[in-house]
Amino acid sequence: MSPDSRPDVERVRTVLRHLIDLSGLSRHKLQKRLRDDGNGAYLAGVLNGRLQLKLRHVLDLVRVLDLQPLELFRLGLPRTFRAEPAHPEAQHSGFSPRVRLAHGPARGSFFQARR
Repeated sequence: MSPDSRPDVERVRTVLRHLIDLSGLSRHKLQKRLRDDGNGAYLAGVLNGRLQLKLRHVLDLVRVLDLQPLELFRLGLPRTFRAEPAHPEAQHSGFSPRVRLAHGPARGSFFQARR
């Protein structure tokens, strides 16, 4: 049994495998690119389910595949993401209203403050 027996994690793993196939990169070349960046010893284990899929694996893989993490999660977890923002103002900021309220307009961007 896979360490990630949750169906949603398995869907993300499957989407990762498909995206790798669609990228035109061989797994060997992908592994080499990951290793060149100081990562990648885990690729086969993560893709076949022997190793637990972790956020760092996802981030490493989408970077090498030249994707945004959100693209992967939208494909792997389609019911989690709506086609339209839940609130009209969300489309302008890129954040949901709840996230925007958490950092508030008067204090500036949450992400700018941490740069």
